[in-house]
Amino acid sequence: MAGEPLCKLERAAGTAAGKLGTCEIARHFTNRVVPDIAFVAGLPARILAARATVEPDLAIPIAISTLSGAVHRGCDSPEALANTVHLGRDVSRVAARKEFQAVRKHIQPGNEAEAFETTLEGVRRAYMPALFDDE
Repeated sequence: MAGEPLCKLERAAGTAAGKLGTCEIARHFTNRVVPDIAFVAGLPARILAARATVEPDLAIPIAISTLSGAVHRGCDSPEALANTVHLGRDVSRVAARKEFQAVRKHIQPGNEAEAFETTLEGVRRAYMPALFDDE
């Protein structure tokens, strides 16, 4: 969730630095285990969505509605997930995290029950003022 590369995950799993190779443990975790965790993380949103059919005024917090996608993509917030979606699949998780750090301060705060599309639009708008930041 912190945007670390696979080699750091592999090292955290206990593999010696000289034996990293193809990061088998980290790849297994990200390709096999994370999707299962993301599925479980998405269950509260599904339950709330089902309740919303009976209770139309029920607002689902964006943190709950995006949790599955955030876990699946390795993001720690709905805004970070929106940034990853905005950048597309051609950008690595680590690169998307770096880009997010550059635009984060320009993202206008939303409300906790806003739609993901609103968050995505806020992230897209944050890129313009970020162009003028001194680095």
